[in-house]
Amino acid sequence: MTTAEGLGAVHCAAAADAPELILLLVEKHKLDPTQAITRDPKDGDAPYLFPEPVLGDTPMHLAARYDNVAAFEALHGTLDLGMAGPLNSEGECPMGVAISVNARAVLKYIKRLGKPRLSSPDEARRMLLKRRIEDVN
Repeated sequence: MTTAEGLGAVHCAAAADAPELILLLVEKHKLDPTQAITRDPKDGDAPYLFPEPVLGDTPMHLAARYDNVAAFEALHGTLDLGMAGPLNSEGECPMGVAISVNARAVLKYIKRLGKPRLSSPDEARRMLLKRRIEDVN
């Protein structure tokens, strides 16, 4: 089940920075924490108060986009989702979104991890992201 904008329940919980709700939805109700947004925003949609989500954004993308570190940590740290994939329609992984929007709290969480767990084997991307994270402070 999704909203008219293509957001699932886990997306909404991530956008609201509600880590307990994310865990309840995923662990008890078996909702998919990697579900992608299924629809681009259209003219006539209610305006977003925050940056618009992008087609293909997962809940982790939204947590990064809105700098919701508690939700990001629940998805990454507790549910063990990788930060380097999947990619949204703009070709960004959740970690890339955090970097592009300068999500300072999320980037500080990533920096505290030391070497982030990445699900992509692409070494060039890892090096680029590592350099960008080191620039945050």
